[in-house]
Amino acid sequence: MSIHKILVVGAGIAGPAVCYWLRKFGFSPTLIEKSSTVRKNGIGLDIRGSALDVVKKMGIYDQLCAQRTQVNLESWVNADGNVLVEKSVGYSSNDDVEIMRCHLIDILMDSIKEVPCYFNQEIIEIKQNEKNVSVMFSDNQTTIYDMVIGADGLRSSIRKLAFPRTTYNFIDLGSYFSVFRIPNYLKMNRSKIIYESKQKLISITVDGESENALVALNFRSSDILINSRDEKAQKIFIKQHFLNLGWECSTLMDYLDICDDFYFDIATQVFMESWTTGRIALVGDSGYCPSPLSGQGTSLGLVGAYVLANELKRANGDYISAFSRYNKLLIPFVNANQELGMLVNETFLLSDEVSQEEINIRTKRIMECLANSAYAINLLDYD
Repeated sequence: MSIHKILVVGAGIAGPAVCYWLRKFGFSPTLIEKSSTVRKNGIGLDIRGSALDVVKKMGIYDQLCAQRTQVNLESWVNADGNVLVEKSVGYSSNDDVEIMRCHLIDILMDSIKEVPCYFNQEIIEIKQNEKNVSVMFSDNQTTIYDMVIGADGLRSSIRKLAFPRTTYNFIDLGSYFSVFRIPNYLKMNRSKIIYESKQKLISITVDGESENALVALNFRSSDILINSRDEKAQKIFIKQHFLNLGWECSTLMDYLDICDDFYFDIATQVFMESWTTGRIALVGDSGYCPSPLSGQGTSLGLVGAYVLANELKRANGDYISAFSRYNKLLIPFVNANQELGMLVNETFLLSDEVSQEEINIRTKRIMECLANSAYAINLLDYD
């Protein structure tokens, strides 16, 4: 049952993280990514709870803190751009880490410089037996591995190729989100502006002193986007909902047409009873996506990578034993964070007017749930 040569699919967050641990423990991981480069566009990501312990063990905590988001002021505005609420934001040295995706990706990739990493690699077939896993790539070349780890996100090709469709479910939470970068034409500095109207939320964030700003869109819609993976259709769909919404929406839609780092998806959770089959395992969003609404996807991926690699080390490469414990240890943590995602979804972009008292009650409930879910795993010290 000895395991040595491991293929890790997906150069997002969980993929590089699991490669770090695998190499540290003497395994031989190879990281592949179907895109031509790593995807760095995205909003600020949170690392909290047990995930903080993981990044400290990786020795990258100080680097993460040095790259924390630099947003000091948050403003909520109305359709005319008048400020409704304004508050100072920031962090203390003991707080959780919020970091832009691009900086987190750079730090994680830098931690695995000695791990072979190949881009433009797409898998079209996986076959496995008791001894190994045969992987065929899009160029029809086949390579044999001892194990394959799918860390390729919500729309995982590994999950689709290796797991029967009856073993996983997608829960559509009824909202869409998009992120893209624009010039900082509002001349913002270390700040975020938020506008919400008609079950739609827009934020513009400038991290530090930047010439660029990050636009994030979240919205609910009873309309169905037929071709959800077509970028042109995605942009048309967004324009239908935001073009005449007020504030800066018309200008933002103009920038949407010409942006070159556009990202769009549907808020979705992935439910599975087991994240392993034979010699194949899933980690991160590919196996247990909690949805962006939870704010816990990054932490889940980091913790999952730590547990999976350490259980392989603990079992001396006995993948059957390691996979069994990986599933058992992670279930409470995954369940708690997916429940958090559901709770946030119930209080997010509501159609009815909600009193400030009710908002405060819901916010308190979410923060209590977040505090519990962030530590909903007894993270073992494998040293």
